[in-house]
Amino acid sequence: VRDRTILYDVKSFVTPGDAKKFWRRCNPQPGDFLIVSRGATIGRVAVVEHDTPFCLMGSVILCKLQREWSADFLYYALNADHAQTALWFSSASSAQQALYLRDVAELPIPIPPEEERIEIVRKLNEVIKANQRIHTRVRSEIESLKILRSTLIAHAVTGRIKVA
Repeated sequence: VRDRTILYDVKSFVTPGDAKKFWRRCNPQPGDFLIVSRGATIGRVAVVEHDTPFCLMGSVILCKLQREWSADFLYYALNADHAQTALWFSSASSAQQALYLRDVAELPIPIPPEEERIEIVRKLNEVIKANQRIHTRVRSEIESLKILRSTLIAHAVTGRIKVA
């Protein structure tokens, strides 16, 4: 489970027989949520977006949404600072750092009217896309500056430019 997504390029596999057994109990579908319940990434959230079949480890909680809920809105709500803090403190209540389904079920999430949820998701998606464009541009500029620096150093060392 990585920032909103699921990495499918894993090296661990189960037998087809075990997979069928696991899917009877827990079959992730598009629109479902996964929440990491143990380990260093506790509270990390992903949305199942593809029909790619996979089995869950015991360190992940599967949450199935009712139709009226927006996966995008709940993703953002669960990643908000107050929700992450609440999940973290819930996990600290046991001997071993762990989240349980009851902790997630008791998490207070304010749910505005549907129109507001749609607008919040639209605005957050806009801001995130803008930030990604800025990030890409900054990375490109950094790479250009590294090349320029290397060229300047090479020219200074070979005497092509005078250094005062």
